[in-house]
Amino acid sequence: MANILIAATPAPGHVNPMLILAEHLASLGHSICFLSGSRFRARAESMGLEFVLLQGNADIDHERLDELFPERAAAQPGVDTFNA
Repeated sequence: MANILIAATPAPGHVNPMLILAEHLASLGHSICFLSGSRFRARAESMGLEFVLLQGNADIDHERLDELFPERAAAQPGVDTFNA
């Protein structure tokens, strides 16, 4: 079986599909290492996956984006919000 690293940006829309994939691959007997933000550690570990934490500024809490990036408050909804 293979050793597989799955990395996901620490946001639910990125992590959730990758966790489903990781769980499936693990069920086939592959060894999975899941790399993402601290908010997703418990879920990954509860699925029996090895978890590696993103370091430094990469470990973003998606629920605190406006606090972490205050310039987002002045951006117009939509694409401008992502570009702020």
